[in-house]
Amino acid sequence: MRDFFGMKVPKPSEADRARFSELVPDEVGVEAKPMFGNLGAFVNGNMFMGLFGEQIGVKLPDDESRARLLAVPGAGPFGPEDRPMGGYVTLPGDWTADEAGPWVAEALAAAGAAVAINYVRSAGEAEQVAAALRAAGSEVEVIAADVADRVQVDAMFEHLRARWDGVDIVVNNAAVTHDGFVMLMTPEAWDEVIAVNLRGAFLCARNALRPMIKRKWGRIINVISPAALLGKDGAANYAAAKGGLLSFTKSLAREVGRYGITVNAVCPGLIDTELIAALPAAERARHEHEIALGRFGTPEEVAHAIRFLASPAASYISGATLVVDGGMTMA
Repeated sequence: MRDFFGMKVPKPSEADRARFSELVPDEVGVEAKPMFGNLGAFVNGNMFMGLFGEQIGVKLPDDESRARLLAVPGAGPFGPEDRPMGGYVTLPGDWTADEAGPWVAEALAAAGAAVAINYVRSAGEAEQVAAALRAAGSEVEVIAADVADRVQVDAMFEHLRARWDGVDIVVNNAAVTHDGFVMLMTPEAWDEVIAVNLRGAFLCARNALRPMIKRKWGRIINVISPAALLGKDGAANYAAAKGGLLSFTKSLAREVGRYGITVNAVCPGLIDTELIAALPAAERARHEHEIALGRFGTPEEVAHAIRFLASPAASYISGATLVVDGGMTMA
């Protein structure tokens, strides 16, 4: 017995180890290591099963064995997120202008998906990201379209239907801001933020759904903001748009779940980009103090969250919000 926060908990028995060994193919070894706590963890993408004070883990196989495991659907302890994802992804919104965007495109392409990058103004950046992904062996489309414009969105998805017979995964990240206090905000500033941030997600989801329903599989991931959960003074239009996108996520999840389509939201907090890097040291320290983990996030961490929700590993998650903010909002 071991003491765990005042509780007496047993060490795993030989029978426990034997049962776990039966679940692991011969190519993968089993080992036990001391472990503080009783929680399972993911290490190098391979699942470890924590058993109260000692973990029964999975040794990494050699490359040849790993290839055999990945070639057999459902084989081995590797999660589906480590197998080629396949399918076709579109990333509506000026993704390359958002510093997390290229990381998301890379993460999904690395999982085996063909990627369509949508941009409005940043043509050079979009082509640069696409060139890097193509050099790595990925299939990439680059499409200019304003997601607030129905005609342009319809044309973008018509092109993708002709090219790929539709898309399997949509990541809605389009966003603009026109901050100001409500009393001083122009109706035009309100309308543009709502049109891009909320209407754009609606138009893209609407176009993507028919092929998804036909295939009875799909992923729609909407990128929101802590403003959707907490509000934001001086940016009521942005908070309203992102809050509306959160409600849209939940409502659409109820509509299309019966067709095998999941709809979720990702809520990034303060992410360490060039914009954040320009913060004065005192202001940065104040924000870091408000975050439970004591630091800003990275674009890679947002990309991993989106990749997870797009993967088969998230097949029973829908209508949820994955908050990637280090514990800032505790939502």
